[in-house]
Amino acid sequence: MTVTFIRTIIVYVIIIISIRIMGRRQVGELQPSELVVTILISNLASRPMEDRSLPLSIGIIPILTLVCLEVFMSYALKNSPVLRKKICGSPQVIIRDGNIDQKVMKELRFSVDDLMEELRLNNVFDFTEVDCAIVETTGELSVFKKYEFQEVENRDIGNTHDPSSCPSFIVINNGSFNSEGIKYCGKDKKFIEKQLKKKKTDIKKVLVMICDKNGKYTIVEKE
Repeated sequence: MTVTFIRTIIVYVIIIISIRIMGRRQVGELQPSELVVTILISNLASRPMEDRSLPLSIGIIPILTLVCLEVFMSYALKNSPVLRKKICGSPQVIIRDGNIDQKVMKELRFSVDDLMEELRLNNVFDFTEVDCAIVETTGELSVFKKYEFQEVENRDIGNTHDPSSCPSFIVINNGSFNSEGIKYCGKDKKFIEKQLKKKKTDIKKVLVMICDKNGKYTIVEKE
């Protein structure tokens, strides 16, 4: 009994350290590779705890190996937008100007109930009130309401739609153009390159650049 207790504590400490190394995320925010590693770690950890005849190394070595692979994968995904898109997917716009994109719904296997549930979690009960809704790679829905439906009750104080109020999209991600973001904000690569030239910088030096439909942008250079 004492041996089992000590082995359990050792495995528990190893798992805590491993999760800490991989970073802090809630279950709903895990990327596919992170979720796979988490499930595998739980299975590997249970073996030496349940069977005292197995050496602790049977569980610890595979766990540490998975953690190393996950850390390596995280760095690879961070430095390669193309690889990140292949492994983790990319955000998908599912509602534009109050209209549901049924093609995206089919691709993501979203039902109407799924979509409405996510909207309600964002305090939206009518999809026509949504200017833009994006399904993130974690499956969560980010919602940007139309101007007249945003807080504070603009309709009650007589405000109408403000054309300058629109969401921003990522147009440069870690030194690479994000063609989907450029398309969503209604610009092209020439426009982006022109703004970079004004700032006297190069795309390879940019960590992230966001831009909206009105051409308002923000650039963050790599340190």
